[in-house]
Amino acid sequence: MEIFNQLVVRSVVGCTSTVLQIYAVDRLNLADASVIVFSSPVFVTLTAHCFLGEKAGWATFLIAILTFLGVVVISRPPILTGQSEMDANALEGVLFALGSMILATVVIVILRFLRDVHYTVVTLSYGIMGSLECVCLAAYAGVLGLPHGTHEWILASGLVLFTFLGQTFLILALKFEQAGPVALLQSTDVIFSFIFQYAFLGVSPDGYR
Repeated sequence: MEIFNQLVVRSVVGCTSTVLQIYAVDRLNLADASVIVFSSPVFVTLTAHCFLGEKAGWATFLIAILTFLGVVVISRPPILTGQSEMDANALEGVLFALGSMILATVVIVILRFLRDVHYTVVTLSYGIMGSLECVCLAAYAGVLGLPHGTHEWILASGLVLFTFLGQTFLILALKFEQAGPVALLQSTDVIFSFIFQYAFLGVSPDGYR
């Protein structure tokens, strides 16, 4: 029963993290949202130290402070931009990204607890419960429907495929390695976000990113 509860929590928390990340990307550019979401290694290391007994040195706490300062810069407070008031859209995006990052931290720690469960069971439970949560959220928001046209179907299919592969590889990685190193390697997504953002969306870095 304990394993079942962990699977349910992991699925719900993981899906909610993904939804918040999508909302963050809607309000921030891809790179900014990714920098916040994938700053989770610092907090994964701290959480794993508390709940899994993994090692965490003083450098981890220093990096956590620097990470927080980085999030402040990305939120573009008036003191940095010279504007008279805070960019509400950017603030919402930062809050969504922070929520996604916190939940992603919880997911990685739970997956370490589930490392003895076969990866197909963990992936299947995430797919089923995540789909149910998304359907309920979409119905509540009044946006439930199928993709329109070939282009949207291709994008949706690609999203499903790469999400499935990403989750599977993450689960397998956490079976053989501690949470901190896995989360640290996962944070390299930030580099690819900057590259893909420039290559496919034409967004160039500015003084804040």
